[in-house]
Amino acid sequence: MKFSNWVLEPGKYLTKDQASRLLNVARHRAEIAQAKGRKVAIRDFFIIRLTLTTGLRVMEIAALKCSDVFLDEKICSVLVRKGKD
Repeated sequence: MKFSNWVLEPGKYLTKDQASRLLNVARHRAEIAQAKGRKVAIRDFFIIRLTLTTGLRVMEIAALKCSDVFLDEKICSVLVRKGKD
């Protein structure tokens, strides 16, 4: 078994307040973009929300395809094909 010396330090993660503010800014920009018929800020909001709610790593999100995201009225899920062991 492999052990790591990695230590969880405050500078290595967002606080709850920072995460909330980031999500609020992304949501606001997505709303403006939607009104103007633009999609990039909407995509960015989705990625930020997905990251904050699932805890996926950057490479796991980068490897996602649209067909890996399942949106349903009752249950939403994400298929992670290249996750860390």
